[in-house]
Amino acid sequence: MNNYNPLEKRKVKPQKVVKILAQHGTEVTIEQGQLILDFAYIFAKLWLKEVKMKGFKKVQPRVKTPRKLYK
Repeated sequence: MNNYNPLEKRKVKPQKVVKILAQHGTEVTIEQGQLILDFAYIFAKLWLKEVKMKGFKKVQPRVKTPRKLYK
């Protein structure tokens, strides 16, 4: 990925990932926590790019419930 920068400033540290996953019963190492964070940050960037390109529009339901049904 051309815009991936592993040295960028991040708020979440691998130790925090290890701690959170340990609370839920999953044991990971610091290195695995770093890989999980790398994936999460890459995925977040891709999602933001997708939202910016397509626009985030609220999807309306195709069929609405008739109002007479509840009267």
